[in-house]
Amino acid sequence: MNENVKNTNLLPNSEKDTCDNSKNVKSYSIPDVVFAWLSYFFSYLFCRVFPVFENTLGGFSFVLLIFIATFTILKIKKIKIPSMALAVAVSALAVSPAIIITNSSFLIFLVFTYIITSYCYFIYAAFNNTLESGISDFIFIDYVKAIFVMPFYSLTKIFRALAYGKAKSSMKIILKALVGLAIAAIPTIVIFLLLSYDDSFISIFEKIFDFNVETLFSHIGSLILALPLSMYVFGLFESSSEKLLKKTITAEDCNNGFSIVRIMPQLTALTAALPILFVYIIYFISQWKYYVSGFTGVLPDDFSYAVYAREGFFQLCAVSFINLVIIMAIVLFTKRKDEKTSTLLKILSTVFCAFTLVLISTAVAKLVMYIDSYGLTQKRVYAMWFMALIAVVFIIIAIGRFATKIKTVWTSFFVCVIFFAVLSLSNVNGIIAEYNVDRYLEGTLDMVDIEAMHRLDDASIPALVHLAEELDKRKENGKPIPEEMYLELKDNLKNRASYIEDFENDFFGFDIPTYRAKKALTKYGLIKE
Repeated sequence: MNENVKNTNLLPNSEKDTCDNSKNVKSYSIPDVVFAWLSYFFSYLFCRVFPVFENTLGGFSFVLLIFIATFTILKIKKIKIPSMALAVAVSALAVSPAIIITNSSFLIFLVFTYIITSYCYFIYAAFNNTLESGISDFIFIDYVKAIFVMPFYSLTKIFRALAYGKAKSSMKIILKALVGLAIAAIPTIVIFLLLSYDDSFISIFEKIFDFNVETLFSHIGSLILALPLSMYVFGLFESSSEKLLKKTITAEDCNNGFSIVRIMPQLTALTAALPILFVYIIYFISQWKYYVSGFTGVLPDDFSYAVYAREGFFQLCAVSFINLVIIMAIVLFTKRKDEKTSTLLKILSTVFCAFTLVLISTAVAKLVMYIDSYGLTQKRVYAMWFMALIAVVFIIIAIGRFATKIKTVWTSFFVCVIFFAVLSLSNVNGIIAEYNVDRYLEGTLDMVDIEAMHRLDDASIPALVHLAEELDKRKENGKPIPEEMYLELKDNLKNRASYIEDFENDFFGFDIPTYRAKKALTKYGLIKE
């Protein structure tokens, strides 16, 4: 050992520096270098498609591209992708068509957010960084670690990867040039804006370059913003591939932490829960007539449909949250004689789940009464969806108290993903419009709120065209029609047709609701073929 040290000390300084650098500088493979450049390209495309609800087909294509490219890189690196990483990637790809199927900007935002966070988890989990292999109740901790920890640990390593390989010198030159352009971008834009008042100056620019100047600066801005985003993406890839934080926040740490906080005696947990359960029982008894009326379809005298349904929904949200916290507290903080939950704790958790399910059933009954009277809206659909989801989650929790092999958190997570996929892929706005129009034409709904339909955007147009056609037929046959609603409907369709016909959207802004709307308006004669 000492002899080796002596030999090293006898080396010239340049050779010693080379030895030290070879130990510290990572040797990047070709797939790593390619992914570094792809990270910058992906980040640039992300800036171009954002906001996604304005570039729907572009956003959908972007999602397919990043997953296909990343799968390819992992295969080239001969990485055996774990089943959980594949499952999350498949779930993200499964919901991605919702970007072009729905025209709800709220849903598109949620879908794209889920896809991006799942992509981060996919990279993280592909290199076996998860706290537990296979199905795990620590999936939320893995998500947090993948999104908020891993990327920042290797944030600047993309620069070494971009400038590595056989074309090292040329890549360095390109990288330096990109940094120089990024530095020059802001002062250049400022100077250009100061001089842009002169029409001659602008006209010369347009003649020389023959392009839209605003588009140019839009691309420059995307290139600048792409740099920090690419640092984030490659930082995640690098930290995950090197398993740099594999021993930070492990499953063992979590289990030990859970064991430490179990300090509450079971008798204390029971005596703390009994007063709460007693209050629930008294409350249910006092509200019995209102609960029964929800199932019988009879509205209480001192309530309107809106107040009756809204009160039930907000009561449900508050109680569900409180009961979930109580169940978590029982599971986390109560002492156990062994690792298995005692029968007392199982029963206690199940009782809280049962009370929540009773409240959910009454809230659903109230909302159904409201829908029967006034039809569907986005808020009513989302409320019904949320209550159904909460009911299934509490059923899973109740079953999980006795069937200990069930991973409650993991199962609840994927149930949420399935529910979210169904909601996103179902073209909610179109379904709402068709439901209301069909019920009106059947005579079970007094009127169609045209203004509310307008807020459903292009997805409502096929249903409104169908309504207009039916009202036209009734008018021709001399049957009475609501003139005010009919005139409002006609004006709305004409305005929408004019907007859709004049609006010039590029190829990447394509979405199915707008295509179907244009087709329906063309058939109705408001848009020329």
